[in-house]
Amino acid sequence: MKLNPNELSCLKAMHEILIESNPEHYLPFRPICDQTKLSRKEVRKAVRSLCRKGITQYEKGLCTDDGEFAGAGY
Repeated sequence: MKLNPNELSCLKAMHEILIESNPEHYLPFRPICDQTKLSRKEVRKAVRSLCRKGITQYEKGLCTDDGEFAGAGY
């Protein structure tokens, strides 16, 4: 499967962030933006494309370990 440069950059960033924290966590756009230096719009487009390709997964209604609502992520 062919990935464009932004998709590849986001995928690498997601992998690095999750390896450092917990591979079972989901990520919002902000840490991916911080890691890649891409704009939120670029990250959103790339990550959603990765999801359509079946590489990432979207989940909404996420909670923290303390049971507090945390939003959504990939």
